[in-house]
Amino acid sequence: MLAGKVPHVHRIGIMDVTRREPRPIAGLDEALRTHRFSAIVLDNRDLPTELPQLRTTYHAAVRLPDKERPRLYSGAGGAHIPGEAPLFPETIWVPAIPATPPRGARALFDFEAGSWAGWIRSGGAWGEGPAPEPLPGQDLVAGATGQRFATSMHGGDSATGRVTSPEFEIDGAKLTMMLGGGSDATKLRVELWVDGAIVRSAGVPMPGGDTLREASWDVSELRGKQGRLVLVDDATTSGGHMDVDDIWLWAAP
Repeated sequence: MLAGKVPHVHRIGIMDVTRREPRPIAGLDEALRTHRFSAIVLDNRDLPTELPQLRTTYHAAVRLPDKERPRLYSGAGGAHIPGEAPLFPETIWVPAIPATPPRGARALFDFEAGSWAGWIRSGGAWGEGPAPEPLPGQDLVAGATGQRFATSMHGGDSATGRVTSPEFEIDGAKLTMMLGGGSDATKLRVELWVDGAIVRSAGVPMPGGDTLREASWDVSELRGKQGRLVLVDDATTSGGHMDVDDIWLWAAP
């Protein structure tokens, strides 16, 4: 309301008076489907399982660091409830639409397809295609865009495998990608192959984890050549998986 927007009743108030006889909140499904809200803040217990449609219409964009979580002064977060963990704002969710590269960049792979059509796959780690949500045993994946992202968590951390992209022209100077998962770059990495050889390799940026962070390569010396990307998971231990999204090629460094 202070921002000049139409105010809404807080959902917990509706839940409190309808708990004995749950009732749908009129217009909420439609509001989520049409991305009426620019962002939704969820706490550490307000799981999207309460709103199944949230998983298909919004995705976790940011996991708030401890020092950036607003302090709560009232309600379940302001006073510790015996037997329950303290409540705090934890993630910011935004509409699940593919990211649009800025001017001077183009998307090579956004992993919005439901299969690996056009890719060469070996091993089971990358599944039948990109995933629409975190897989069993996986933490909340923050920073992916659109409806899907690539993950080698199919079959759990112990599964291994590779997927090789279709060939593409390197017509830019920089290649960026969003990576998350384990930080062992000897076993979890993205490779760039040109003329039958590995010319670039990148692991998950530190400190690792399922929050995606940007990795980049200078590919200006490779301009005009044909390349392929290989997503590699050779890890079999805990944390042995990788998440990938939004691989972009930029015209300038």
